[in-house]
Formats: sequence, structure tokens, C-alpha cells
Amino acid sequence: MPAGEIEVSMAEEEGIKIHYLTSPVRIFGGHDKQVTHLECIKNRLGEPDDKGRRRPIPIEGSNFTLPVDTVIAAIGQSPDIGFLSERFGIKVNHWGMPVIDPESFMTVRKGVFAGGDCVTGPRNVIEVIADGRKAARSIHKFLTGQEKQGYRFYYKDQAPFGRMPNYEVTPRQKQNDLPMKERWDLNAEVELGLSKENTFKEAGRCLLCHFNIFIDEKCVLCGGCIDVCPHNCISMISRENVENADALCDEGAIPGDWDAVMVIDEEKCIRCGLCVKRCPVNAITMRRFAYSEE
Repeated sequence: MPAGEIEVSMAEEEGIKIHYLTSPVRIFGGHDKQVTHLECIKNRLGEPDDKGRRRPIPIEGSNFTLPVDTVIAAIGQSPDIGFLSERFGIKVNHWGMPVIDPESFMTVRKGVFAGGDCVTGPRNVIEVIADGRKAARSIHKFLTGQEKQGYRFYYKDQAPFGRMPNYEVTPRQKQNDLPMKERWDLNAEVELGLSKENTFKEAGRCLLCHFNIFIDEKCVLCGGCIDVCPHNCISMISRENVENADALCDEGAIPGDWDAVMVIDEEKCIRCGLCVKRCPVNAITMRRFAYSEE
């Protein structure tokens, strides 16, 4: 059964011993109906399937027993949605999950909507929340007959623009956990979150991908921004080597013999803002991508 790195480290921290590539076979108990031993078998990884997953294969003769007094079955969970097809006639796929319209999230039964893990299987919480928002819009339209207003997207100038010192090398901040001796109380929260200081540090590590660099027609092609860029993501390229150059601005600050354009690799950019500070004519601005409901 797969587990995340954090789950493994926290389990080992609490004294749990992990037997890798091991499967339970039988549970033994005494005359008092109390479990006494758990028989297990070792496995080896088989060949990758069409999805690249290597399934465990039992190794014959590798059985062994562990002395135990309690056995907890923890093999994962899935939603119990068998009643949907049986009682309500909702069509399901071969995995037993509801079939929906990908745009409206409506099932084959009019007025019944579905989304999230019960439709696609386990995903991250952000994607599931997005399903809920999209489905809510469809439900609103179904009930009222009116399309809910969309979003307006725009860029907003961000001036002055500043960053936390050394943000690009600041490590991930570790949250505070409850001391081990206090964790036996099952009503206590183990993960206490970040302190105020570490919260600010963690927030400061954000690479601000929703910020973009804009270079306007005041640019004098001095190359100063190229000199200060720590990741070499700004380039000055001859206009004749740019596709669809006719769509670019034809007027610059200084007409010259060399016709060039400035190109920025947004994937390499770390939003340090040095190019904004270096530009002698304030041709470079940082603008924040934003949206609002119309």
C-alpha cells in the first residue's frame, strides 16, 4: 500500500516499524478469542503494467509470523455509491463511478449532478474544489435557467515591487508538532501549524507566478536588464528572427539602425524584480494577473 514521504517519516517518528513488500495472510487467535499472531508473506515487484505500476508478487516459502494483540485493517477507502444505479438508475462506468457530462457535471438522470473523487477516483483537493465550483454554476443554471456571470481577467501594475531577501534559497519551513508524550490523547491535534514568523517566511518563498514582466515601447535596447538577470531569461533578438513580428509595436523610444525585440522566458523567471530596478527609462513593469466576477 503506497504512502507519502511525510506519512512514512511521521509513522517512524512515533515508533512504528514498517515491513516493506509484505502482505498479511492469516490472523491467529487463542481460546479467549484474542488475536495472538499475524502470518505474513514477503513479496517481490513484478513487471510494470501498462500504467508503469509494478504489482507485488508473493514469494513462495517466505511466510513468517508476528506476535500481535491488535490488528487494524487499514487498506484504504472508497465511496459507497452502489445505490445510485440500483435505486436511481444513474449510469455508471466499469469502475462503478457515475457517468457525467464533463461540461455540466450532470448524470444521465436529469437534475442529479456528481463530481470529485466519486467520479474520477482520488485526486488532489484543489481539483475537487474546482469540480464543486463548476457543478454549482451548472446547478444554478438548471434551477434558474440563467447563466451565472463569468469572470473578468486583467493585469494590475504592482509598484513598488519587492521581495523577501534570499527567497529563492529559503528552505521550506517546518511546522510545529505536538510533543510525542502528549500524542496519546486521541482528541489532541498533532500538527500545530506554523508559527507567525515561519508563516511569513513560507509565504515569502512564493515565486509569484501570477506576476508577469511587461516591457513597453519606451525601451531603448540598452541591455541593462539582460546584465542583471540572475537566470538569463531575458534576451535581445533581432526582429527578423521573430515569428509574427508584424504584430509587435512598430514604434520605439529611439529609432535606430538595429531593429530588435526583448524576449522573456517566463518559465525561468524567478520574479526577482532586478530588471525593473535596472531599467533607466522605466520601460519594465511588474503586473499582477487578477480576476473578478462580473
